[in-house]
Amino acid sequence: KYAPELDKEWSIFKGILSGAESLSGDLPSLITITNDDGESMNFEWYVDDEVLKANNQEVTAYYSGRAINTIVDMNPSLD
Repeated sequence: KYAPELDKEWSIFKGILSGAESLSGDLPSLITITNDDGESMNFEWYVDDEVLKANNQEVTAYYSGRAINTIVDMNPSLD
């Protein structure tokens, strides 16, 4: 299957996958990876058959962090 070329700037997190208990619909699901130290990371990801089979198994996530801006309030301009 397709996998992008490994980027040296990506972070890596290895642990047990949880939360991939059913296929995603139109929106991504919230999945969690928990490492041996009890640290966990949450990801929004589309759960397909391959991810579903990996639930409760050890996985390695390669990811990059990026800022997410959320509008919390919006008012009309007075101009």
